[in-house]
Amino acid sequence: AALWPNVVLRKPDGQMFARNQSSLTFHPSSILGLQDAEVQQALAGDWHCPACGFFCFASREECRACGAPKPPPAPRSVKSLRHRAFMFGEKVRTVANPSQPGKKAQTHIRDCCGVPVKALFLLGHRVSPDFLSGRAAVDGWVHCQAAPRDAA
Repeated sequence: AALWPNVVLRKPDGQMFARNQSSLTFHPSSILGLQDAEVQQALAGDWHCPACGFFCFASREECRACGAPKPPPAPRSVKSLRHRAFMFGEKVRTVANPSQPGKKAQTHIRDCCGVPVKALFLLGHRVSPDFLSGRAAVDGWVHCQAAPRDAA
């Protein structure tokens, strides 16, 4: 299908992949990239000092800048991304820096919007429902739970 190069799926562990490609991430300056970074920061336990606003890592018990103690953990108000499928407008590939041997090239996606996985049925050429298990496959690579009426 012509639109498959512009579809990315997100696994429950947060890794993203496209057809015949893995290791994709949201572009750091995109809205979804910023939101995803905020979720990862909240999960890591990093905090901002209430006295001076300095960013501190979770392992610190006091602010490095002003010495204020770490505040008690606040209830999380950060929502994780709700979609598992994303359509995007552009891929950007970074180049590996030879002076930093541990840093690999990365592929970022930009201009994204989340779509329900079942909406991908409209884009596929071949929908294969498995009525016994309640799962469906679209073009052999998008697999999801689906009621028979969704795949028909």
